[in-house]
Amino acid sequence: MEAANKIPDHDKAAAALIRAEQDALAQLHQLRVKYTRRRPTGIALTRDLARDWDACQVEKLRLDTDIFGRFEKEISETLGRVAKQARLYVDQRKRLEERIKSLAEERKRELAEASKQANASAADTRQTVFSITEKAREALDLAIRNIQVDLNRTDLSALAPDVIEKMRQKWEDELTEIEARHRDALIAARDMLASLAENLRSSDGDEPAQIMEALEERMLALEEQADEDFEMVQLGLAVAIINHEFAASIKRVRRSVQELGQISRKTGALRPLYESIRANFEHLDGHLNLFTPLQRRLHRTAQQISGKSIRTYATDLFSNRLERHKISLEPTEAFLSSQVQCYPSTLYPAIINLIDNAVFWLDSIKGPRRIVLDAMPGALLVSNNGPDIEFRDREHIFERGFSRKPNGRGLGLFISAKALKSEGMTLSIGAPPAGLTVTFQITVPNITFAQ
Repeated sequence: MEAANKIPDHDKAAAALIRAEQDALAQLHQLRVKYTRRRPTGIALTRDLARDWDACQVEKLRLDTDIFGRFEKEISETLGRVAKQARLYVDQRKRLEERIKSLAEERKRELAEASKQANASAADTRQTVFSITEKAREALDLAIRNIQVDLNRTDLSALAPDVIEKMRQKWEDELTEIEARHRDALIAARDMLASLAENLRSSDGDEPAQIMEALEERMLALEEQADEDFEMVQLGLAVAIINHEFAASIKRVRRSVQELGQISRKTGALRPLYESIRANFEHLDGHLNLFTPLQRRLHRTAQQISGKSIRTYATDLFSNRLERHKISLEPTEAFLSSQVQCYPSTLYPAIINLIDNAVFWLDSIKGPRRIVLDAMPGALLVSNNGPDIEFRDREHIFERGFSRKPNGRGLGLFISAKALKSEGMTLSIGAPPAGLTVTFQITVPNITFAQ
């Protein structure tokens, strides 16, 4: 464009400017094509591959918007600026016509290339089908010739009728088997081609309906889910066994603590020891009660859970880790005054999982590390100032198996979100307040605030 600006003839300079713009846009299109990938047609993707493909599409959209789109705008603005500096008149109609003409020719070339490839594939398919039919015919002709040769050199007059009948049956079975085998293969090929032709006709020139791809993806998803469910069943059985053993042991410990309490009343020196054992036992017993056995889930009752009780529970559970990683747990006044009517075995694990994840990611942050518990009408909020969640991960973060942790299983957020949903609550990513980078929001319809 700068070179066009130096051409003395204004009409030629304006034409050169338009050509320079078209060349720049053409090169930009080549860059777009270079970084464009098409999803393989008719091939099902596993959940991990589908997630990677979605992430690729998100990044491609960002590339188009943040890089290519801005550069295209800059090309247009540069032409206007150069024309204004040189006091050139650029015919906008001619400029638009040249752009449309260039774009149309480019698209025609691309479509012609795609048509050429489709026709080549169709011709190759036709040749393959023709080859299969020829092989079937040749196989049947060869079998017939062999039977004819065997028949000509066999003296039937010297054979018993039952032997002749067995020979006839053998030859008939051989011909029938060869015909049926090749006929089934040809019918299968015919059905596949007919299904493809029907999809092409129903798509009206657009991308064909991907029925087989959808079915295969569904099958892969079910297989993956079955494997993961089997792992969860194994984990559940292990927890059930441990819970059973704990239940039996905890009864004996509770009885022993009660007996120790009676003894300590008579021996004052044992009283401090008893109080320490009892306090630690009650703390441990409280943790165990969180894991409500599955067989009693139908009989549990909802409780009034306050923000203060959540704060106390989280502090008791994470105090050592928070101190070790120099993280401050900061409940707001709104959170402390909040009250929720729900099951402890649903809400507590969800919040604990969010805090546990925050502790892990905050380890990479230099400077103050904060976890803030907040509440607002209709929701509880768990925020931190750790690394931001990547845009491409936001749609998949609650899916089973998705994790950015090294060796992570991707079950925490998935189970938390599913458990909350079963109780009429939802877990989602919220807008972080000032000074924080990540916020998870638990929507709680029946939340109240103490005065």
